[in-house]
Amino acid sequence: INAEYGGMSLNVTTTPTANSFGCDAYVPYTPVQLGLGIFLIVVTFVAFIPQYFSIVRLKTSEGLSYITIGLGLLSGLLTLVNGAMSNWDSNIMCCFVKLSLGECLERNLLTEQLFITPIGYFILYCLYLLYFSKIPNNNQTEKDKKKEHLYASLTFAGCLVIFIILSSTTAILYYTVGVTSNNMVLYTKVCGYASSLFILSIWWPQIYVTYKLKGPGSLSIPMLCIQLIVSLIVVYFQVNDTEITTWGPYVVTAIEIFILIVMCLFYIVQRKRQSALQKKSEEEDRHLLKERNDSAAV
Repeated sequence: INAEYGGMSLNVTTTPTANSFGCDAYVPYTPVQLGLGIFLIVVTFVAFIPQYFSIVRLKTSEGLSYITIGLGLLSGLLTLVNGAMSNWDSNIMCCFVKLSLGECLERNLLTEQLFITPIGYFILYCLYLLYFSKIPNNNQTEKDKKKEHLYASLTFAGCLVIFIILSSTTAILYYTVGVTSNNMVLYTKVCGYASSLFILSIWWPQIYVTYKLKGPGSLSIPMLCIQLIVSLIVVYFQVNDTEITTWGPYVVTAIEIFILIVMCLFYIVQRKRQSALQKKSEEEDRHLLKERNDSAAV
């Protein structure tokens, strides 16, 4: 508090209290809500593990879209900023003025969930680049593969630059105008809407790659199934506590993942049928050839 008395300036610093951040309004989660929240954090990361395993096992990231991974990383970062800053005072700051460590972790369960997605996509992007296949497929040339690898690397670098910009902007706004200022509120909402826009198109590049490849490649169907379930659980868990800009993208994600799962299963079944027909045709040809040889011998 700044005040002037006869040309003299008086500076008084007030210590934030629990009431100033709304900490007294804290209502603990029920055991079911708490268990579901912790389960969701674990499963959100576990959902990426089948994809990690698939890439390492096949020693290739062929069939994955780096655009989808990049959009997932960016949308995760933007959603994290939106979710964390929207509840900064009532969640984070209360940890410093009132809540115990256990209560702090519990109160920030939603924010902790939002941390997992960008971390998962970051690891996935690293594996994509590490196991990138430089062998041309379908109608690709060696030059096309080199260009694809270059674009993937530049996209990854761009994601890291955007992460630095987001972190710096959030810190500058927080320390200059405060978390409740109109500028911070506007910035938080813009991040939420931008995340929603990324989510709207996040899986379409992967759908295109799968369609072009006519199969899942190294894309893990178990990962897609787990992510579909996780997306639906996230919506259920956050729909009443956050804005639509936070949980809305997960609804769109669930729809896109469902489409991708159906496509992958369709191509797998189609390939099995084609393989079975080809095998049957080869057997018929061998049988016909044998009959001709027997007739010739007679």
